[in-house]
Amino acid sequence: MSRVEIGLGERPLRRALSAARAQQPDAPSAVIDGGQPPGFDLTIRRARLGSGPQDLQRYGQAVLCWQMHRGSGLAVLSPEGRATPDADVALGPHLGPLHLAMACRVQEVHAGETRIGFSYLTLPGHVECGREEFLVELDADGTVWFHLRAVSRLSALLARSGGPLTRRMVRRSNDAYVTALLRTRP
Repeated sequence: MSRVEIGLGERPLRRALSAARAQQPDAPSAVIDGGQPPGFDLTIRRARLGSGPQDLQRYGQAVLCWQMHRGSGLAVLSPEGRATPDADVALGPHLGPLHLAMACRVQEVHAGETRIGFSYLTLPGHVECGREEFLVELDADGTVWFHLRAVSRLSALLARSGGPLTRRMVRRSNDAYVTALLRTRP
């Protein structure tokens, strides 16, 4: 059975990544297909990032190469160095050398002329069960937007016991993604 890995340095990230290879996403098929079944919370964030194709590329690459996650304060271990379909990634918060690590699997990657980003599914042992999608999009008027869509429920016993406090921490984490992207401005 998988669990949240805790330890010093990159060891918990490496253990979570190693365990992920034998796991399948634990989200129900409705979540995997982009829906929101009963008992799952929907989180949506949208932020204006800039304008034009250059901003789309800059912010899109920051999302695909995990800069947004790192900039939000998470440690990230991705063997490919970027989001690729079916790739596993270990990530989690850290306090100095102490890391909390959980694994996710990249589900889809978008790298088009007007949309760049990806979605991932949590794997067993993650504090949440669900799907998150991170997209940078270029509108017809040239505005570049960041869209985050998460459908999840708390899954780890410790996370569920935290109730509203845990949900507030999850919301702050999602807000930190937006803040991290906004800091990548030239």
